[in-house]
Formats: sequence, structure tokens, C-alpha cells
Amino acid sequence: MLNKYFGFSAVAAAALLVGATPSFAHDGRDDLCGGVIESDEDQVLTSSGKPLLLGSSEPCPQQTAAVETETETETETETAEAVPASLPNDGLVYFGLDSDQLDAEDTALLDEIIAAVKENGPSKIVVRGHADRSGPDEYNMDLSERRAETIAAALVAAGIPADSVRTMGRGETDLAVATEDGVAMRQNRRAAIQSDE
Repeated sequence: MLNKYFGFSAVAAAALLVGATPSFAHDGRDDLCGGVIESDEDQVLTSSGKPLLLGSSEPCPQQTAAVETETETETETETAEAVPASLPNDGLVYFGLDSDQLDAEDTALLDEIIAAVKENGPSKIVVRGHADRSGPDEYNMDLSERRAETIAAALVAAGIPADSVRTMGRGETDLAVATEDGVAMRQNRRAAIQSDE
């Protein structure tokens, strides 16, 4: 209890009460500047040579500075790691079976995605086209590339610079939903608009 309020041990306090002149070492647990290192009949001194006010609990200036520095560093880190807002539907649009064209619903969704990209999206974009497993591998690779190119063309037509858009066909790889070969699955017939930064 004494250590909590006075910054030194009960043994040290008892020695002061009986008139002894002990020498104290900083135990690393008190919150006083430098801890108590020596005493005489009239006063107790800190490591900086200033009189110690018993009961003081003000932190050392060095400790305060360290806390402020850590707070500033954390804030800077959070700012540096800030990410842009996500795109509507996570940047995904879907295609009909054996098609590289969007229906009316997915065209409207693509318009929302394009508006978000233009407002605060990434400056570099990659469009990844995908296919389901209902067809030969080679055909599906070509189909996925055409789907990516369809989306890229819409982005460029909306005013996004062509040199900031890259396309990639993934064919039957990277399925959103794993299926057996030959299975048609809408979730796999998609294009993903993502940051390329």
C-alpha cells in the first residue's frame, strides 16, 4: 500500500520513520521521476536531485512524452493503412450461360460499380473474367477472357482511362462455388472488378 502512494517500499518507509538514513534504489515500479536514491535528515531526493513530495503521482516528463509519441505513431499507422470504400456487390457482375454479355439487372449493377470507381475507387483496375464448368476448358478460358474484356470496355466507355484497366481470363479456375465438371453455376459465370495497385 505504501509503495502505491509513496513510490517506495514499506521497508524504506519504516526506515525513514525511525530516523535511519537509508540509500534507495529505483525499483522500476514507482511512477516518480527517477525513483528515490538517497535521503538525509530533512528531505528525500529523487535521482534528479529535486526534493521528493511524498504522495506525488505525477508521471515523469519523459514518460508523458513517450506516451504522446506512441499515440501519434499509432494514428499515423492507421492513416497509412486506410483502405478505399468497397465497391457495390464487391465488384462482381454475373453472366448468362455461354454468354459474354450482361443482362439488364447486371448492367444496372455494373453502372453502380463504375460510379463508385469513378468517385473514390482505385486508380488501377484489373478485371478478372471467370467461367463455370459447363464446357471444355479451352473454350471456357476464351469465354472468361471475353467477359473480362466486356467489362473493361464498359469502364473505358464511362471515362476510365484505358491504360488504367487490365484484363485477365481465369477460365474454370478460382470457382466461387466448387462443382463437378459439366455443371452450370451462375455464381461461377462472373467478372470481378478489383484494385490493381
